[in-house]
Amino acid sequence: MRRLLYLILYMSSPFYRLYKTKLTLLAVICIAIGVGLLVLASWSEPLPDWSWLRRLPAAEFGSGLLFTGMVAIYVQFVAWKDAQEHSRQEQERLIQNGAPAFVDAVVDALAFRPESLTNVASSETLDRIIRNCLGLRLGDQQLADDVYADLRQQVVRARSRNYDAHVSVSLAPWNEGPPSLDGEMFMATIRWQYNVDAPSSVMRFSCVSDEDEYRKLLRDPTSTTTWLFKPAAGLNGGSQDAFELVQFSVDGVEQKIRQTARTGMQVYTVHIDQKDQQGVRPQVSYTFRALVRRRGNVLHLDVARPTKGLNVEFFYGGCGIESVKVLDYIASAEHPRVSSLPASAPTPSISLSFDGWVWPKGGVGFVWVSATGSKLAIRP
Repeated sequence: MRRLLYLILYMSSPFYRLYKTKLTLLAVICIAIGVGLLVLASWSEPLPDWSWLRRLPAAEFGSGLLFTGMVAIYVQFVAWKDAQEHSRQEQERLIQNGAPAFVDAVVDALAFRPESLTNVASSETLDRIIRNCLGLRLGDQQLADDVYADLRQQVVRARSRNYDAHVSVSLAPWNEGPPSLDGEMFMATIRWQYNVDAPSSVMRFSCVSDEDEYRKLLRDPTSTTTWLFKPAAGLNGGSQDAFELVQFSVDGVEQKIRQTARTGMQVYTVHIDQKDQQGVRPQVSYTFRALVRRRGNVLHLDVARPTKGLNVEFFYGGCGIESVKVLDYIASAEHPRVSSLPASAPTPSISLSFDGWVWPKGGVGFVWVSATGSKLAIRP
């Protein structure tokens, strides 16, 4: 294999062409010197003053150099076609003998040394290799193309990835609003904590009342959290009672929070001071409060970034809830672990743990039944 590569690269290299030029020049020089020595020896023979030259083997040297130069010229120009044909046949023989080893080397690079491909293959080529290999493995090229396109959209183009995410949700009755909402709302205090490989310099938290705007923000890669709150008794997405980001920190350092609001919408913005820490994943934590309708009987948490490891706890003590079920929207062959404490416990709760990857648009939902025993319809 090495001999094949060496021969191919050598014969097509500028060094080889330079070698041919030097050989031709050397042959011409030998012929010129040889002819010169023969002429000098013949010219000096009748001259008595040049008798010392006759004692030197000038004619012999001249004949030898002339013969050497002529042989070199013959090899270079007359026998060159035969040499090229011989080299071509040698290359073909080496290629045929070395093809299995060459194929094995390529397969080994793909399977065991994928980092070597980044030096010779573009991103488009790598995508094509992945799709083709996946198509062979699945036996359906169309399925492989669709699967990889969706995976690339969610993962490869993601700006960052989260690790070891811990989410705590505490539900409590809310009686601070208008009298018409007494007993109609829960206040959910939600805390996220996770490590991130490449934190964004700006993180945005939004609350809206318009469903179209809500869906648009869900697709926005710059949006961290988006909350939908339908207007009720004078409250809307722009009301601070409906949604409020109360805390944000990076590695324990509190960050400044800025709020902008208008009718039906509010946005909290946090600008993070980036620090160059090679190989260190900073820990991000934030807490926000949001109103949840008691009769909605459901609270859903979305995952906006690819997340490795997810642990969610839901506390509902003092809320008049009889039982809670957890619904996971996690696309994985493995099932999450669910544990719970009943409503009769001092701190009733239910938790979900998952060690694998959770992709964007996945998440967890909590559905509860009130203590009266009536289970209301779940909003979509």
